[in-house]
Amino acid sequence: PRHVIPPPAPSIPLPVLARHRPSADPIGIRARRRLDTLRVSNDLRIVASPGGGEQSLPRPGGGASGLPGSAGIKPKGAWVPQARSSTNPVGYVSGSSEGKGQKKALSAPEKSIDLKEDGEGYTYTIAGDIGGTNSRMALYRTDLGSDDLGEVLYSFKYKNAPFDSFTSVVKTFIEDARKNTGISPGDINSAAFAIAGPVFANRVKFTNLQAWPIVDGTDMSEELGISVEIINDFVGLSQGLVTLEKDDLLVINKGEPVENGVKCCVGAGTGLGEAYLTYNRDLGQYEAWPSEGGHSDFVPRTQEQLAMAHWIRTRIYDKEVCQDLGARISVERICSGGGLMNTYEFLRQRYPEQVDPYYDAEYEKAGPKEKPAVITDGAFADMDGSLMGRTVKIFLSTLGSEVANAGLKFLPFGGVYIAGGIVPKLIDRFMAPPESCDILNPESCKGALMSGFEIYKTLKRDARNKGRMGELLDRIPVYIVIGEKVDTIAISGAQLFAKRLAQRKARAGSA
Repeated sequence: PRHVIPPPAPSIPLPVLARHRPSADPIGIRARRRLDTLRVSNDLRIVASPGGGEQSLPRPGGGASGLPGSAGIKPKGAWVPQARSSTNPVGYVSGSSEGKGQKKALSAPEKSIDLKEDGEGYTYTIAGDIGGTNSRMALYRTDLGSDDLGEVLYSFKYKNAPFDSFTSVVKTFIEDARKNTGISPGDINSAAFAIAGPVFANRVKFTNLQAWPIVDGTDMSEELGISVEIINDFVGLSQGLVTLEKDDLLVINKGEPVENGVKCCVGAGTGLGEAYLTYNRDLGQYEAWPSEGGHSDFVPRTQEQLAMAHWIRTRIYDKEVCQDLGARISVERICSGGGLMNTYEFLRQRYPEQVDPYYDAEYEKAGPKEKPAVITDGAFADMDGSLMGRTVKIFLSTLGSEVANAGLKFLPFGGVYIAGGIVPKLIDRFMAPPESCDILNPESCKGALMSGFEIYKTLKRDARNKGRMGELLDRIPVYIVIGEKVDTIAISGAQLFAKRLAQRKARAGSA
């Protein structure tokens, strides 16, 4: 069963990742501690690093812990070079430029790695998952004749702010990778970058980095000497769906899966992303396609939601426009981090007597990027009786309805996959059982676990609530992406694009 919890190594303390809470609210710390235990897999143990962060160390005989295909240790927040071993054959290292008081992006220290000789068909590619705040990149060694992603040789996450362009970030990564692996820029075949923003003709303008010039993949190819493909971030995430295993998914609706059927991905994070995949029978592979379905209209289904929609419209448009039938809001205004904020701020002005003073004060102190996390904290403390709990329920109900809409639009009998930064983390958090819960008897469970079942039921109910089309939707499988791959699925998808680009070049060269 998914919630069987392996015992941690007795000599290794598990870190507590919960936010500080008042003494009257200890459930958050208890449940998060159980969640940390739940996340310990059979081949990993989580320990506190000397610098106060965390690092995942391979158990004896275990596998890797970082990106898909990574070959060994994955430290966070500090550089920890690792000698080659049977579980770490290339001395893989990774890191982050997010240190305390960090003011500029870091370059990696010199490290020589004695790579084994590459045979015919092997090449090197770069994959990147690029957001408005961070750029996460990985260097892969990949076999063009195989179906797997390849092996991660080096990975690093950079803060975008210190750089004046995306090309500068890529150049820094290539140089850092050379220092750590000995692989020269001339050895790198291709690169694919999943970037937050609309992509046209291999070009993209960052939505949240207006100071950066337009990223042009063709120009980058000429400047770097590497074939570059630019893809939308959610296309990259959706392409990464094909790398998932059964253990990476929570089944919401079993449905009747169709082999090689259309797949669809809906993910709420900073925004609401939607994309779909079709199966190319000639190439024998799935291919991801973009969509802007998250910007379709939000349709209120209750009087409260109708009032909320009008309230949100008044924040966006002036009074005259709001009186016009053309004034509308998108479903992203509800199903996103900003949507959580919109919903909570509507509820607290509508029901001021129900505001929780502690969590509302925390909300006011938090910055825009931290406010959604405060809302889920408040919901975690009291899912049924708090405004923040009601906020999360409205979010889930609306998302469930949008999942059903995606089902009707794309007829994805290969499955609808719920991803993004919010729902998988809610599931991980709320499904962690309190210490007093008998996980084999859900009726005995209270608090967080029962809230987790409420999430499950809400999503399933609203993903099937489409009247005459309900029977059709019952046949469509629905899954939630869970576990470690939530954070790496987009870079996996980008690597598939980079590898396929290298394969096309190889075919063209042999023609």
